[in-house]
Amino acid sequence: MNRRDPEGYYAILGVSQHATATEIKAAYRTRAKELHPDRNQAQDASAQFRLLNKAYEVLSDPTSRASYDTIVLETANDPVTGAHHSKPESIVCSSCGKLSAQPRYAIFFAVKSFLLLTRRSPVQGIFCSACAEKKAYRASAVTWLLGWWGFPWGPIYSAHAIITNMLGGKRPADVNARLAAYQAWYFVAVGKMNLAQAVAMDAAELARLVPSNSAGAEVGGTLDQLLRATGASTNRLKNSWRLLSRPFYVQAGSIAVIALGIWLGYENTPASQPPRGPKTYVGNLSATPRLQT
Repeated sequence: MNRRDPEGYYAILGVSQHATATEIKAAYRTRAKELHPDRNQAQDASAQFRLLNKAYEVLSDPTSRASYDTIVLETANDPVTGAHHSKPESIVCSSCGKLSAQPRYAIFFAVKSFLLLTRRSPVQGIFCSACAEKKAYRASAVTWLLGWWGFPWGPIYSAHAIITNMLGGKRPADVNARLAAYQAWYFVAVGKMNLAQAVAMDAAELARLVPSNSAGAEVGGTLDQLLRATGASTNRLKNSWRLLSRPFYVQAGSIAVIALGIWLGYENTPASQPPRGPKTYVGNLSATPRLQT
């Protein structure tokens, strides 16, 4: 099994795990023409076509793609319980490739519009906080420039995208709890117990956000085992993903500046100014002479 593509969805589409939503859609259209049973006479054409449709169904939806990208973590090596399937690999940022103690799966949105056409594209992956900040800025910049010009969805999708990006993107709780737990296992495996404790406590906080009926709720039991084995740590990692951090203030400030510019521009338009021209003559009745009878 390919660790990064356990069901072969990326392979059947012929794209990498870091492919954009646009690339996935284009690849699906091309492969659908190639594998359609009416055109392809191979014996397994029907099976391949069904797999292609399933792959596109999963990877075209941002949330289901996030779950698929981290599904391998559910069966990963657990050094606490002694299960040993393979040596755990560290989770690295899908953008810069660096190891992070607090990787998160984040989904940002970029909107492009043209008259009656509006397209909202997810920008997603496992990021360190620094790369996530850059992704959010870029997605919001594209939306500010190109998102508003479609009717009727352009303004609606653009406002939603900008607010979502400003708040740190969409971050599925079950996916990130599983991801943080796996990273804690990795640090245990390499002997960095203090770091493993701190990361495990982060994972426990994320797990508390997962609904009890969710498929990712089982991570809580594994974390209990991990915390019992490593002990609770008084040293906590600084939360680089907190809401009120630099990305929030930068994007909120940008919104404020743009809103101020629009308001000032409106105030200085001729339509907002009182009409200019000769003043209406108003007579002074008190100065009017009386008629003599």
